[in-house]
Amino acid sequence: MTTPMISVSELRELANQHHAPRVLDVRTPGEFQSVHIPGSYNVPLDLLPEHAQELAELDEPVVVVCQSGARATKACAALAEAGMPNLRRLEGGIAAWESAGQPVTRRFA
Repeated sequence: MTTPMISVSELRELANQHHAPRVLDVRTPGEFQSVHIPGSYNVPLDLLPEHAQELAELDEPVVVVCQSGARATKACAALAEAGMPNLRRLEGGIAAWESAGQPVTRRFA
């Protein structure tokens, strides 16, 4: 089963609503710290198996993000297998989000 995708504009629209989805960033902690979507949560892909069951119990929609889409695809498969409903993947990842001029939290070295 393929996880449905959500576009940058769709996510931005949902983020402005009262019941915004939870944004789950599966990149490494270093990647996440350097730039991420404000309000997103970081659970690196390699740590996802130990958190999959607790994440599957979330009752809100979840959008999975990585740099460009490959890791998010793997993460969505693992989360779907753990029983997570309402799961989507950000089309183009954080790269698409940034290139569309959407807000990011950035750490400067």
